[in-house]
Amino acid sequence: MITLLRHGKTEHNDGFYGSTNSQLTTNGLASMHYACNNLEFDAIATSPLIRCHDFAQQLAEQRQCPLLSLPAWQEYHFGDWESISIEQLWQNKPHELEAFWSNPNHFTPPNAESFAEFSHRLEQGITQVKIWHQSYPRLLIVTHAGVIRALRLLAEQATPQDWLTYPVANASLHNFHRDTHYVTPAII
Repeated sequence: MITLLRHGKTEHNDGFYGSTNSQLTTNGLASMHYACNNLEFDAIATSPLIRCHDFAQQLAEQRQCPLLSLPAWQEYHFGDWESISIEQLWQNKPHELEAFWSNPNHFTPPNAESFAEFSHRLEQGITQVKIWHQSYPRLLIVTHAGVIRALRLLAEQATPQDWLTYPVANASLHNFHRDTHYVTPAII
C-alpha cells in the first residue's frame, strides 16, 4: 500500500508557491500529524520542499523508519508566477491565468516547466517509488496537491484540462495504486 499525504496549510496559501519554500503553519503541521496518527507504514518518501520534508523527517524520527527525499515528487514549478498571489495575477494577467487554468498543456507560465516536463518528471518519480516499494510495502509519500492531481490524471488518462479540477485538501490522504498509478481518496 502506498499512501500519499498532501502537506498541511502553509504561510502562503493564496498563490503559486510550487517550487518556493513555504513554512507550514502550526495548524498545518498539527493536521498532518493528525492525518498520520493511525497510519502504519514502513518508510517515508518526501518532496524536498520544507513544507513536506520537515514534517516527513520529524515523523521518520518518531517512527524510527527510513526517509527518502524524492525531487521528482516536488510541486510544479510556476516560473515567473512563483510567489505571486492568484488575486495579483487575476488583476494583471487575467487572460494568461485563464489560459493556464483552462489547459496547462497549451499554456505554460513564463519560465515555468511545461506540463509535459512535469508529467515526465512524475513518471520518473513513479519508477523510483516502485523500486523502493519492493523493500517497503507500506510506504507513505509526503507531497503536493499538483503532484497528486497529476498522478490521478496519468492514471485516468485524462486530459490536462482536468488537472486543476480534482479537489486535494491540505493534509488529505490518498491511496496510490502502484500498478495502475490510480489515486483514490483514503478512507480511514
